[in-house]
Amino acid sequence: MKKVKVVYEVYRFKELSQEAKDEAIANWYEHEDYPWLADDLTESCNALLEEEHIKGNPKLEYSLSCCQGDGLNFTGEFFWRGYRVVITHSWRYPFASASEVTLFDKEGEELVSRSARIDSELDKDKHGKRLNQFITIYLDICKRLEKEGYMILEYRMDDKEFSEHCEANEYNFFKDGKMANL
Repeated sequence: MKKVKVVYEVYRFKELSQEAKDEAIANWYEHEDYPWLADDLTESCNALLEEEHIKGNPKLEYSLSCCQGDGLNFTGEFFWRGYRVVITHSWRYPFASASEVTLFDKEGEELVSRSARIDSELDKDKHGKRLNQFITIYLDICKRLEKEGYMILEYRMDDKEFSEHCEANEYNFFKDGKMANL
């Protein structure tokens, strides 16, 4: 048996060429799966609902991969201005306007139901007007959450921030930008 000792040259992030730095950052995000994204968006959703005085427990669905049909919605049972509001979604794609919103009175009687699109015809009666108001809030919350989700997914540390991250965690790299910490 023979023992061989191998020596590698490793670099701190700030010692790399710009090309190697770009490669290191790209490699860092290559397999990112964002396991906490659903929790973060749900927390934001709860805060936005609270701002609008809507009580409930939202269940989020989203697809945020910059493709046709992408979007975000939430479903569940909610309480708002004396109404019980039920939001359902049965479409393949998670865009909010495909959700169904139903208003119920305090006794549980269904008052009005519609897909989550504003319909000026509904403004002709009190409950229809309330449904349009709720749908406006719902679509705004979904739009804000979708934007937040894309911001999280598209975020990339710049050289300075990534350098600080690497220093704090004592990461080393090969000359080409591949991580050397095995």
